[in-house]
Amino acid sequence: MKLQISTSNTYLPEKKYILDVLLKEFLGVDYEIVEKDSSQLTITSQNASDNRKLIFHDGLFKTPDSDWLQEVSLPTSPLPVWIPAKDNLHLEELPQSVPVIFGKPNQKGGFIKLTEKEIEIGIDVFGSAFFMLTRYEELVMAERDSHDRFPMESSLAYRERFTDIPIVNCYLELLWWALSKLWPELKRKGRKFQVLVSHDVDDLLEYAWQPFPQFLRSLVVDVVKDRSISNAANRAIVNTSSRLGMVKKGREFILQKDPFNNLGEIAGINSKYGLSGCFNFLAGRTEVKYDGFYQLSWEWILDILKNLNLKNQEIGIHPSYKTYKDPEQTKREIEALKNSCNLAGIQQANRGGRQHYLRWSNPETWQNYEDVGLTYDSSIGFAERPGFRSGVCYEHPVFNLQTRKKLKLRERPLLVMDASVLDYMRGNWSQLKDEAIRFADIVRKYHGDFTLLCHNSRLSKAETMVTYEEILRSIC
Repeated sequence: MKLQISTSNTYLPEKKYILDVLLKEFLGVDYEIVEKDSSQLTITSQNASDNRKLIFHDGLFKTPDSDWLQEVSLPTSPLPVWIPAKDNLHLEELPQSVPVIFGKPNQKGGFIKLTEKEIEIGIDVFGSAFFMLTRYEELVMAERDSHDRFPMESSLAYRERFTDIPIVNCYLELLWWALSKLWPELKRKGRKFQVLVSHDVDDLLEYAWQPFPQFLRSLVVDVVKDRSISNAANRAIVNTSSRLGMVKKGREFILQKDPFNNLGEIAGINSKYGLSGCFNFLAGRTEVKYDGFYQLSWEWILDILKNLNLKNQEIGIHPSYKTYKDPEQTKREIEALKNSCNLAGIQQANRGGRQHYLRWSNPETWQNYEDVGLTYDSSIGFAERPGFRSGVCYEHPVFNLQTRKKLKLRERPLLVMDASVLDYMRGNWSQLKDEAIRFADIVRKYHGDFTLLCHNSRLSKAETMVTYEEILRSIC
């Protein structure tokens, strides 16, 4: 069965993108667009004798051309709130209340008008989903933090308190309810809940080659804060050995003593739970203060890559601090990673990555990834706390708002990051475990993709590795 979408001829590339994502990609429903002078988006079937009709409020795509990508086009706060129960709609996937990004209620205060052969919905499902998936507000708004990142506090989701709600998934459930109500013969694309773990390798070693000022600070922490003379001694011995050039002769000693050399152990735990974790490696250094100091061409790192590949783990890219707006540097680092993988005899059909410090710029970073042939990005997550930055728990194709083109690149939204809980929220590993379980339970309702990032440097102690395994045991 094929649906027919009647809509005006304005913003057709944008409409085609979001219709493709929601209908074809997420639901598996085929359609065709018919241009029609209308202030609403109407869905019918191609069957001429079928007079059933689904009508959606059109909000975002009624924006005048001169206002597009301008602040005046942003949703007005406070947002209207849809209470599904008021419309006699009871779906377990929906929370008690759902913010309406674009749309308006009917005269009775609800958002659904239902007759035997017609459903009218006052929520701009497609425009609202487009707003979230393309990160429209991040291109329009100027606010940035000290790392030139769009702050969570500036986002609509934070201001309207729906960072914990996959709002696009909620809109999708409403869309499917209406479609299946009118056309019960439609079949929905099947999905399975899955866990996707990744590990950004910011620092491959803690002790070796550590810059001297940082080395001294770390010694103080070892002795004063952690009260570990053994850690201090190991740090001093390994750091001194590496500085004296004992790279080949003392390599096994250095690697054995360094707590960050734990990638093999992490990979073993991932494999135990049937997970092909992605290890994202830095392949360049554009900011000494923030980037790691290892080089992928080192022989012992090639051995690590080989070991990860043997354990069915993915080798990804972690573009360095200043690459997010730099296509040429991004390309150089991708080539460096490819060269190292070739030397290690590793062939991967797909390769993804995540920006260091989650430094992402709309749409430059996505376009950089597209141009160098990466398969997916996984940078779209809040640094400050776990949550649904793009409002969805499904991987999806991305859209360049400036060129108005759908890209081959896919976004794999990041939901839970260890640093968000441990640093920004000043929490502990028990709280990280609770947050991971909580978000995994939310994602499971939608048969979605739960993404978890744990840095290898955070798993350098036995107790944190135990908790990491407990997390996987609880959610897999």
